[in-house]
Amino acid sequence: MNPVTTTSANHYAASSTGRSSISTNNNDSQICRDIQDDWQRREDIKILTTSIKRLTDFLNQFESSCRYRLSKLNEKLTSLERQVDYLEARVNLQIFLCLSLS
Repeated sequence: MNPVTTTSANHYAASSTGRSSISTNNNDSQICRDIQDDWQRREDIKILTTSIKRLTDFLNQFESSCRYRLSKLNEKLTSLERQVDYLEARVNLQIFLCLSLS
């Protein structure tokens, strides 16, 4: 006889002796605990999923903000480099003119 059949047979045998209510209560309480544990795990997963989504949203927004700011800094740096190049050319021209006049 397989274990499932044995368990079922024992359950029916116990019901005739009055022990089935204890067994049923134990099984019911175990089922209730399993269901509560399952709901708790689902709630934990939901909280974790929501937290990961919020973190991902923050990181995406942060990356976008950093890209924008770096782009603006790059534009300013490029402008400053052009100004320095222009000033160097003017200084070199002045030096050349002063040397050629002397």
